[in-house]
Amino acid sequence: MTSRKFRTAALAALLLLPLAAGAQSLPAKVASPDETIPNGWEGEVAVGDLNKDGVDDVALITIPDFEKGIFRRDDGYEKNLNQPILAIYFGIPGQGYTKWRQYDDILELSDEYVTNDHSVTISPRGTLIISTENFASAGGWSAGNTSCTFRFQKGDFFMIGFDTDSFARNTGDGEKVSYNFLTNKCQRTKYNVFDDKVKPVERWSKIPARPLKRLGDEGLPIFME
Repeated sequence: MTSRKFRTAALAALLLLPLAAGAQSLPAKVASPDETIPNGWEGEVAVGDLNKDGVDDVALITIPDFEKGIFRRDDGYEKNLNQPILAIYFGIPGQGYTKWRQYDDILELSDEYVTNDHSVTISPRGTLIISTENFASAGGWSAGNTSCTFRFQKGDFFMIGFDTDSFARNTGDGEKVSYNFLTNKCQRTKYNVFDDKVKPVERWSKIPARPLKRLGDEGLPIFME
């Protein structure tokens, strides 16, 4: 598995209102993973075998550079508020990569005070991991990240795991939560990022068994107890 990032625009840290510009279809077929992201767009590409056919596939997250989605303030700050796009390409031996599906509106937008930085990876086992790092510059002390893990089965991607890790920037109190939807178990760990004398406290519990959620059924993160 490899992961590469393509950064083509320098963005400032603040913005005013969330704004999603119209989505653009990504190329249907490409010769290499680098060709999946249009020129000038910000994005990240991951490569690995998702459908267990022995051929590398591609997953990517990209943010368009549509002008109407760029917020600019009088003091010079700017940020890209275009809707992030998730796409998956399956590899075909000798024929490059064919787009399997494009998701135009399932990733959370950022706004003036909250930044949602999305990333995608493919694990050595071929699971698709979509992560979001969340940071609020005003209106709260919370910071953290979420990760959704999907496995390709029965012709689609289904969520088999969901993880969160959040802490308060003023007190350092944090909690990690890991849901396993194959074993129907939940692990919670409380900790403190500032005080090493505070020993982590771990607790396990059962969660209700329910049908696995399909990628794209709802926005990410997808699971709530």
